[in-house]
Amino acid sequence: MLEHQLDEARKQVLVISALLNSLVAVNRIPLELLVKIMLHVQADCADPSGWLHFLLVCRHWFVVASTTPGLWTDLWVHTRFNYLLTGFMRSKTHPVDVSALSSNTVPALLEVTTPHTYRLRRLRLNEITFEHYDSVVSPFLGASSMPALQALHLTRAHITNVPQEPVILLPSERYPRLKDLNLSSVQLSPTSSIFPQLTRLVLDRWRSIDPPLYVNALIGMLRLCVNLKMLVIKKVAAKTVPDQASDSRPPVHLPRMRDFVVDATPEVIKRILSTFSFPPTACISVVWEIFPTNNWTDTVLQGMRSVLPTNRASLPILQHVTELDFTSTASQQVFIATAPIPRGWSPDAQPPRISLSMEVTKIPPRVGDPITFVPLEMQDFFDIFGHAPLRSLTMQCAGGIQVMMMAAWDQLYERFPDLHTLGARATPGEKPGVAGTLFNPVIRPLVPGGIVISDRVVCPNLKHFRVVGFAEMTESLLRCFLRLSPPDMKERLPSLELLTFEGADGECLEDFEEMRNKYVEQLSGVFSEVRFIEKS
Repeated sequence: MLEHQLDEARKQVLVISALLNSLVAVNRIPLELLVKIMLHVQADCADPSGWLHFLLVCRHWFVVASTTPGLWTDLWVHTRFNYLLTGFMRSKTHPVDVSALSSNTVPALLEVTTPHTYRLRRLRLNEITFEHYDSVVSPFLGASSMPALQALHLTRAHITNVPQEPVILLPSERYPRLKDLNLSSVQLSPTSSIFPQLTRLVLDRWRSIDPPLYVNALIGMLRLCVNLKMLVIKKVAAKTVPDQASDSRPPVHLPRMRDFVVDATPEVIKRILSTFSFPPTACISVVWEIFPTNNWTDTVLQGMRSVLPTNRASLPILQHVTELDFTSTASQQVFIATAPIPRGWSPDAQPPRISLSMEVTKIPPRVGDPITFVPLEMQDFFDIFGHAPLRSLTMQCAGGIQVMMMAAWDQLYERFPDLHTLGARATPGEKPGVAGTLFNPVIRPLVPGGIVISDRVVCPNLKHFRVVGFAEMTESLLRCFLRLSPPDMKERLPSLELLTFEGADGECLEDFEEMRNKYVEQLSGVFSEVRFIEKS
């Protein structure tokens, strides 16, 4: 009797609590607005389970959240399946996204997902084991029709001794809405009909030993992807043969392409860049690493030209570059070039950009000498960007290379009469003061031996000197800038206004207080402003 009375009392307390809770200001807002707030918070959660705290706020929020199908469309499994099963039930008939965060859960996840394939919108399976792919994943993809599927991400666990990646077909008849395809250690059949409908394609860790994957087969597949907005090719081991004829057909124009990334061998990169014509608004990233091989010396000597197509018309961004960042070390050469944001675009939009990065694991003996290597870098400069309307140039060079390049800098600067900003970035571990090597030719061009050949100013429109790394603040650099103080120099450089020092990682502005005061005091008559920016 007493227990019954206690149960009734508890029920009354819950009823009273619910009534009181309904009077709280936040619970008086319309249900539609509360649902929109929940959906917005869910979309911004970095943790996919973070929004579940809604269920613990109060009974009202629990009811709203648990009966809103749109909140239960992003489903995932780590170790337990409670959330997945609940999500399938509460999402009703809404399209769902399903992710397996652990390889061990893949078989059971696909079994639970099979009745819902008709509304599957995105499917992500990570680190699939070799056994699970053959026994579960391949039959699931081969037998199912997924009319709502828009994105498919498959990442198979990388095994070095497996001679061939598995191959999937993905016919467009069973995947009519598939636009986003991400495959890692899984190959797509060249006979698939899915290629023309793809807008995003990521190919990662493709290799095939028996039979080998040839670059012509890869190119043939990519030629069919005419609607791509994003293409990423990483660590694809496509083979070339000596008698393999290059494709003589005209390049395929990709007017919708916005992002292109390729990290492969120079041979593969060059074939791909020769196959496609990119719009000038695209962002392009090209990365390759050169390992010791039979012809690696020749590849290093070719520099950036080892990957760029002979006809540069397929890369129109090279004709529009206004900002260039150049890095040269003993084992790396990097160009990051940026073009202006097209008219009509949002000011916050990502500007068009092309990045070229060459890494050499070991410098060949006849290339390691700066006397050999430096002219190659200059040739890359002239060959790739010689006709670009550069307004900003920032460089980072190893000290030894930088000294060797001193005599060539004035020739380089002459190519860019509209140069507005010239910057030097400190190299970690290098002795300070090398920035002056880059700035000196602008002020007073030199030839080997330090002989002044002319008092002309190479960059008459220069407005801004930029030094990245406070370690560059030395007496030698100060003397370099003081050369600008004579009246005749001021007349020839009337636009020069600003000197900026920007901090680098690990530097503290306070460590350079004395030098900073000296720079401000002595250069106040040279620059209208000397600015210091500490790295946050």
